[in-house]
Amino acid sequence: MTNTVDRPVPWSGRGPWTPPQPPPWATVPAGFGPVPVTSWTLPPRPAPRRGWVVLAVVGAVLLVALLGSAVAAQRTMDVTGTVSITGAAGTVALFSACGGAGYLGWLDSGTPVSIRDGEGAVVGTGSLGPGVSGPAGWSGWSDSCTFAFSVDDVPAGSEYYRVTVGSDTSETLFSRSELQASGAHITY
Repeated sequence: MTNTVDRPVPWSGRGPWTPPQPPPWATVPAGFGPVPVTSWTLPPRPAPRRGWVVLAVVGAVLLVALLGSAVAAQRTMDVTGTVSITGAAGTVALFSACGGAGYLGWLDSGTPVSIRDGEGAVVGTGSLGPGVSGPAGWSGWSDSCTFAFSVDDVPAGSEYYRVTVGSDTSETLFSRSELQASGAHITY
């Protein structure tokens, strides 16, 4: 009986075996196509790159610094202080209500107080409370008048602040640490 069906003949182990050649239309020119697999072992795993680790650490430090500065910019402080007039030559009754006179006539209870940050932006406003005369001078009368003020929720993000009272064109400079420790005290 003759086999009429073409079947591949199994390799009998005699002679060298060569794999079948691909047809001419299936060949790919050198440099194109997939790289032939020469080994089925996986390549060694590369060591972690220190550059990425350093970059991650630097990024984390910068993030913490930015968050810290954002939190510092959101902090506020309450600024208290006094405005004092001296040298009134004993014209005010002791510990009574008082106000400005002469060229300081504009200085009285309710006079506005403004606080500017280092950039010049107004960051807080308030007003003077009632004036109170100070201790007696040599004449038995007081020669000073002091007004208290308070400005709440001043942003604590600037290093220096300028305080202006009423229509006075001069500004008094204070550091943040001064304002937080002892307040703003201005004397005319």
